[in-house]
Order: sequence, then structure tokens, then C-alpha cells
Amino acid sequence: MLRLKLTPVFFVLLLPVSTFAVSLEQAVSGFQNCSFKAFFYAPWDKQPEHPYFSERNLKPYKEENGLYFFKVKDVLFGLPVAEIVVPGTWDYHGIVFDVPLEKARAAFKQRFGSPLHQKRAVRRCS
Repeated sequence: MLRLKLTPVFFVLLLPVSTFAVSLEQAVSGFQNCSFKAFFYAPWDKQPEHPYFSERNLKPYKEENGLYFFKVKDVLFGLPVAEIVVPGTWDYHGIVFDVPLEKARAAFKQRFGSPLHQKRAVRRCS
């Protein structure tokens, strides 16, 4: 009689898991009230950057007049984001969505109840 010895085999499937504590949506959660709590970049400070940047090891690719430009691949309001602009010394925040304007308008209308208008694609906070 032939006896086979069975050895259990285990397979481990490794999947990338997001371990980031702060999402872009959380970082700009005060968007409608123009409140961006500590969402800035200040290389001269002891805590130079928001956790969104440090968790992803993001560094600006450009600094211009106190604004810091970051290339990203993220999603905000269901739209892909290609670039984020945050202040060092200014009070300005910018998000560059990587979609046609009409798609962005539809997403904003669904989310906020009004679309972006062509002449006023930039929302100014006062």
C-alpha cells in the first residue's frame, strides 16, 4: 500500500493596503468654509508639513512666491487629482483635477448642489 504524506501549503497574498492616516478629503475638510487647518508647507518650521505630505513622503517640485506645488495621484470628491498647491506664507490652496471641466462641474453639482461656473472656476475665500 502506497502512503502519501500530505504537507499543508499556505499561500500568502500580499495586497497593497493604504496605511495613510490622513486622506486628501480630510486635509481639505473645511473647503466649504475656507478653513484648511494646518494644511501648509513651511520648511523653516519644526513641523514643516501637514501629515498628508509627510505620510506620503511628498516634497514640493516647485516653490513660487511662497506657494508650494506638489504632484500627486489622489482622489478628491470622486475626481482624480494631479496637483496640490499649498501656502508657505500666503493664504491660498489649489487643487488641480485631472478631468475635463464638464466632468468636474457634474461632480461638484452632485456633491455641493452647484457646479463650477466657467468664469468662476476658482473659489475665493474671504
